[in-house]
Amino acid sequence: MGPHATREHPTLGTVRWDPEAGGWQCYVELRPGLRISIAAIVEESWAEFEPDALITLIADYVQWARQAEPECMRAMIDQMFVDYDTTWAADDPGDGYERLDREAFAGQIKLLGITLYHPGAADWIYDPADLFGGLSIALWVDENRTIRDATLFG
Repeated sequence: MGPHATREHPTLGTVRWDPEAGGWQCYVELRPGLRISIAAIVEESWAEFEPDALITLIADYVQWARQAEPECMRAMIDQMFVDYDTTWAADDPGDGYERLDREAFAGQIKLLGITLYHPGAADWIYDPADLFGGLSIALWVDENRTIRDATLFG
């Protein structure tokens, strides 16, 4: 791809080739007030796809993600609240992070973006503010669009 390759898509808008990431990226409003990054990393197995075909796959995933976002958020909260409550939160804020209830915990977390990998699995990347010492959360959704594990990274 050229260093400034872009494509226009009717539902995604401008989709740009990101040479540093090795993939196509755009920004979409998943729901009102939630604008996120969507990227598809072009590994060897996707390298044979024409850009427009891969962008169509991204658009299909975004359409599904709009419906799945509440369920993905719930699954991530279910998994990560246990980790937060048993490992990171402290009864005495002087000894660690303030203990929050589930609702307050969920209110701190924001979806930043989704990174797609061949053959269609994805990491949903969340910013949990300071709940985990500056680490981020990745929720793995497999190629069958089944929600799997949430993990800390960073």
